[in-house]
Amino acid sequence: MREHSLVLEGRRLRELVGQESFISRILIIENEFMPGRSVVVLVRETAGF
Repeated sequence: MREHSLVLEGRRLRELVGQESFISRILIIENEFMPGRSVVVLVRETAGF
């Protein structure tokens, strides 16, 4: 994420508005109290760039 997406988004944002980008949220799920309650979709293809 830091080596790929952040670099690309940082470049895009600098060109667009002259500001740097940053990572503000990272989702880590370690345990689920009620199985089946959360849904996480992982995409194995380029999305956005």
